[in-house]
Amino acid sequence: DYRKFWAEFGPVVKEGLLDGSAVTTQPEFDSCLAAADAHGVPVRKVVEVAQALAQTEATESTSTSGPE
Repeated sequence: DYRKFWAEFGPVVKEGLLDGSAVTTQPEFDSCLAAADAHGVPVRKVVEVAQALAQTEATESTSTSGPE
């Protein structure tokens, strides 16, 4: 399973789930490339935004999961 996160350019980050828990969070290059083309910005900019979002989502998933 997976879910996508939206950045200012669209859904460019994919989070892989296993048993409901995040196991990977990363930018999808094809989505970043399409978003860059659609918005007229360099793909590098979209990838940087996506990486920042992926980092934030991974940190939040880590800090909110685990034993209570």
